[in-house]
Order: sequence, then C-alpha cells, then structure tokens
Amino acid sequence: AVGVYVYNGATFNMYGGKITNNAAGASSGRGGGIYMQSSGATVNLHGGEISGNTSGLEGAGIYMNAYNEAAANAIHLNIRGDVKVQNNTAKGSPNNIYLNAFGVINFMTETFGGIVWLYPMSSNSFASFTKGFKKSKTAVSNHIKADGNIATATIDTAGLYGDAGEVYWKFGSGIHDQYFPGNHAQSTDFNKFAADNGWTTGGAGDVSLPAGTYHLTGNLSIPKTLKVSSGTVNFCLNNYTLTYTGNNSVVFGANANTSLNIFADGENGKIVGGNAGIIEAIGNFTLYGGTLTGGKNAANWSNTGYAGGVSVNGGTFTMMGGKITGCSDNGTGFGGGVLVKSGVFNMSGGEISGNTSAMGGGVLVLNDCTFTMTGGTITGNSATYGGGVYVKLGTFDMQGGSILNNTARDAGGGVYLASSDKILFKKTVAAKVTGNTLNNGTESNIYLP
Repeated sequence: AVGVYVYNGATFNMYGGKITNNAAGASSGRGGGIYMQSSGATVNLHGGEISGNTSGLEGAGIYMNAYNEAAANAIHLNIRGDVKVQNNTAKGSPNNIYLNAFGVINFMTETFGGIVWLYPMSSNSFASFTKGFKKSKTAVSNHIKADGNIATATIDTAGLYGDAGEVYWKFGSGIHDQYFPGNHAQSTDFNKFAADNGWTTGGAGDVSLPAGTYHLTGNLSIPKTLKVSSGTVNFCLNNYTLTYTGNNSVVFGANANTSLNIFADGENGKIVGGNAGIIEAIGNFTLYGGTLTGGKNAANWSNTGYAGGVSVNGGTFTMMGGKITGCSDNGTGFGGGVLVKSGVFNMSGGEISGNTSAMGGGVLVLNDCTFTMTGGTITGNSATYGGGVYVKLGTFDMQGGSILNNTARDAGGGVYLASSDKILFKKTVAAKVTGNTLNNGTESNIYLP
C-alpha cells in the first residue's frame, strides 16, 4: 500500500502529522510514503514527518516518477519547512527520496532530515536543487547520494554551494539552473553582442534588448539601460559581474507584456549598480539566481518611486532564488530591496538582505498591491519604519519563509503595517517572523496600527 498517491497535475500539501509504516511491495513496489507520477504532480512539505515506510525498490519515503516526462512538465517536490523524511528503507537500505529523471526538488528551508537519492537517466535529465541548504548548518554531502548510472553528474560538496539564497546541482564540469532554456552553447554571447552594437562605450541611454537567450562570457561594464521591449529575454550572468556605469536609470527594464528572466551559473554572478534601482518590472520579471547589489535611488528620482533593488511598476516580480542585497533608496522612502508600487510580488525562495530605506528596508508594498511570501528569507535589512517589510494600503500574504533579524529605528523591525483597512496577513506554521528589533535592541517583530 502507498500512503499518498499524487498523479497528473495534482497537488498535495502537508503541514504536519505523519505518514508512517506503509509498505509498497516487498519485491517490486516503489514509494511507500508518497508516490508522485506524471505531468506537473506537486508535493509541498511545510511540516510533519515521513518515516518508517518501506518499499521493495526505490523511494521508500517519496518516489518521484518522472521518467517519461518532458522537462517542462517536471514534477516538483518543494520542501518548504521543518520537515523530516527519514528512517525509510528500500531493499533493506536507507532510501528516503528517490528522484527519477525530470524531477525538481526545491529546498526552501535550512534544515532537512533525510537523504535524497538521485537517478538522472540521461544527459538531458536535470536534478535541480535550489533555494535552501546553508552549508554552515547542513552537511550537504551527507544528504545527497547517487544510485544507478549517472554518467553526467558529479556528486561532491563543491557542486552544491550557496548561502541562504541558492544551491545548484553540478553536472560534470558545469553547473546550471534547471530553468535556463537550452545551454550556453545555444545562447548568445552577450559581451560580444553588446560590443558589436556599441553598448559598452559612450554615454547613458536606453537600448532595446531583443527577445532571446543571452549569457555573459566575462565581467562587463555597460552605461546603457537594457530594455526588454518585446517577447522574453533569458539572461544568464554565468559566474560573472555586469556593472552599470550610466546615470539615473535602471540596469534592466521589462516593458509591458514582456518577460525578463535572470539566472546565474556561479556564486559570483552579479548585477551591480543602477541609479534608479537595478530592475524595473512593468512587465514580468523572474529572478532564478544571481545577486542584485549596489542599486540606489538617485536624489533627482525621489519623486518617481524607485527602490534600490527591484521596482514593480505594473508587472509581476517572481523571486525563486538569488539575492537582493546592499541596495538603498537613499532615504527617499521607496524601499531598499523591493518596491511593489503597482503589481504583484511573489517570493518562494532566495534572500533579501542588507538593504536600507526610510520605509521598508527589505520590501515596501503600496497601493492595493500584493506581496505573497511562501519561502525565502528577508534578513538583516534596516529602515526607519519596517526593517523587513512595510505595508501601506496593500496586502501581505505570508504563507512561508522567514523574516529574521531586521531592524527599524522607530517601529516594525520585522513587519510594519501602516493601516489596517486593506491588510491581509496570514501566518502559517511554515512562516517565521522572529529576532527582529528596534535600533535600541527592543524586540519588534510585527507592528500593527
């Protein structure tokens, strides 16, 4: 018998309790605790325990059967909270989670009690580990093991890296995020493309970045603002830094009805600079990896509303990984890390840290906008009001993730709610708001008017 069977696009959410002592076939069964199969099956583990289950073959705790699926239809296991998948046995040996080919496991917590067994079936199979595992707290090599024929994967601690924001799986000599389309050999060398178009010299100004897939081949400085004017742009920082040297504008802008996706292939993948913040999302912007840092709101932009990091001005910002750190609005009150002025911000992973503002050191939500947080960490930000998050006439829906160790001078070290009439605040067992203070050391996690 299988404890839970998740099939063909279904979603199973576990917030607590136990799945235990189920047996899936003494000789040929798989997935004693949870069996996942077919297109888009999703399991979200917010809490609880999966233990003591057995199977004749692989995946005694959780079996992810995606062997015949295309990568776009990969099944997803999201470990979002303090969950234990342990003491499950297959063929008499420990075997807690078994990933078969086109599956994605997202670690959105710093702790995990269990072992993941990998079985990518071919060079086109991707086992992507993102958003979680702090090396300082988790011995990665103790949790990741190989099973079967893995000719393309190298299993070593060096292949899994990152702090709170991002962890990638290493394939052979290279590493890559599951979501980056194709590979670098199939994408455009952005350094050459920018030089050929004269974008690396001259003064500041906007240039139109055509739809397509790009990657950096070295550190690059550019005075131009890259505007996505049509279609979708996928941009991989690789393991390099893109530095903005222009004046009074963002580094990237996603116009209406367009999409910008930022990736990184290494710990040093960064975008530095921006005098009206780093990214403006009038359309759609997704951050999968990399670091956005050093952005600021120049004084002469103080009335137009730009954060130091990412400004959502009509679009949707989705943060699945990476970091927004070391950004400032120069005291203008438009948010240090993220401003949601018009649109939606969804955060499921990554880290917003070390940003400063008068209001909303980490995130500022205004004007009936919505910020939904299901994972990731907001930490070490500071402001006069709302060190971590400031909400005014907006909605903050906190379903997971952590808001930790932020500070405010006057009120709301963690979260500041400026008005109560349009605030929706949901705090589930998977969410943590703790360790936030005022500048004088007084505990101040959530301020309610």
